[in-house]
Amino acid sequence: MRRSNGVSDHISIAAFDDEQSAKALAVRLSTEGVEAISSNDSAEQLLMFWNPHPRGQHHVLVPGQRLEAALQWLSRLDANDPVLLAAIRCPDCSSTQVEYPQFSRKTIVGSLPAIGAALGIIKRQFYCIACHFTWSPTETPAKGGSR
Repeated sequence: MRRSNGVSDHISIAAFDDEQSAKALAVRLSTEGVEAISSNDSAEQLLMFWNPHPRGQHHVLVPGQRLEAALQWLSRLDANDPVLLAAIRCPDCSSTQVEYPQFSRKTIVGSLPAIGAALGIIKRQFYCIACHFTWSPTETPAKGGSR
């Protein structure tokens, strides 16, 4: 996910429900030589997606040209590393590159499904950027679920 709040050249590599965990990962990445910042899209979720209960709204962002280095660094960490324990992970591929809700943030057309979700017509789900898997925030599906 490319961010549009002044850091548009940055890409999300991890999402968290809590701010402290996102900041801890950003600091750790920065100390390892990979520039990283944390960002909070609670207001964006509340306004654009009419989502009164934001999820995965705290992101760790890296410059686009450092994406591969950051993802390689993350892949070398054990999933039980304290800095990753609170990261939201795809239940299918274990990627930390997830979005919630699954609606596009790139165009105004992406707000149409958000209106449907606000009306209860469409269910909000997590979306994995890496493998395109979607899942409900209340369930942990078995591998091979909806793609």
